[in-house]
Amino acid sequence: FTSLISFLESYVYHFPAKFASAMSYGWREAIDFIKQEEGNYTEIVVSKTFSEPQIFVAFYKPVDPSFSQSESKDWRRYEAQKLLFLDQLGEYRLGKYTFRNINFASDKEKRQTLLVGKPAEFPQNIVARQTIYYPNQGPAILIYDPAAQVYAKAF
Repeated sequence: FTSLISFLESYVYHFPAKFASAMSYGWREAIDFIKQEEGNYTEIVVSKTFSEPQIFVAFYKPVDPSFSQSESKDWRRYEAQKLLFLDQLGEYRLGKYTFRNINFASDKEKRQTLLVGKPAEFPQNIVARQTIYYPNQGPAILIYDPAAQVYAKAF
């Protein structure tokens, strides 16, 4: 009984804060924000550093399974290229969502594109459209609009 109580206490109270990054924390909040804004963009680039991010888009958006199946036919090319996992492909798409690595130097020039990535993929002085935070208040996911070109001023 003591072990069960200890496990439940750790599982409910400590694990969500301590292991939030390993539990892909913040995707529900990120997709909720993106759903409200996606009509303003022709492309939404989601970083592959999240590992298989299409799953979060398909689940939280939600995406009709028949649409997902028709869009994902091209994804099978990872097998033809002798890769083990989908996110080893250079780029793949699900509607207006493009899954690839963010290259801020070239992506910052794009208009009508929303970038979704980890904080390390963006300059430190960037002002994101939306920042999703871990329970410990560290930034988890940044959502950035290159057209805004807003940077924080250094004092």
